[in-house]
Amino acid sequence: MTQCTQPRLKSKAPDGRAFTAAFDGGNIISDVGIPLLRLVDDRCKILERFGQCFTDYRDPSRIQFSATQLATHRVLSVALGYEDLNDHDILRGDPLLAAAVGADQRSGAKLASSATLGRIENSALGLAQTDRYRRLILNFEEVDRLLLDLYIEAHGEPPKEVVLDLDATDAKIHSKQEGRFYHGYYDEYCYLPLYTFAGDDLLGARLRPRSPS
Repeated sequence: MTQCTQPRLKSKAPDGRAFTAAFDGGNIISDVGIPLLRLVDDRCKILERFGQCFTDYRDPSRIQFSATQLATHRVLSVALGYEDLNDHDILRGDPLLAAAVGADQRSGAKLASSATLGRIENSALGLAQTDRYRRLILNFEEVDRLLLDLYIEAHGEPPKEVVLDLDATDAKIHSKQEGRFYHGYYDEYCYLPLYTFAGDDLLGARLRPRSPS
């Protein structure tokens, strides 16, 4: 939150009326798109179904947020433009986001921190039983199946045939991000995600690991 050195600003309008600007509004919520995203999701249950694509190896007695809540928190934040995990160290106190995630903040509890959310992005199946920070495992095959199911459900009648078009394109990067590589055709450092289309609809994008040289 912005730290203001002057609590109030007083002035007058051209017609002589006085107006005061104050900075004591507390936590102001600007992401009013959150309820709209939830209204859409309440109809198709995408986030709930996505949360079911995780296998949770954590100790149930020590869990504060379910896999579905963590996935919902992360997806909604990305949709709002907060793609970096460190954004969540401040966002975890947002009451509107908490309501959308389904977290109870009446006792003063906050949403998951960036470190907790990182567990759903850095999981590894082979380490699930030994590494306490990698016990939420995403089943990519189930995610692919979910995306295809959502595509079919979006039609009034299920299509008789689905033709998939696979294509890759460059995503230019400007620093030393993990997994970057130099691509001769594009003459730049980039990622090369693989996109899956069905007609004009994008079904998914997969960032593939760099091939060994």
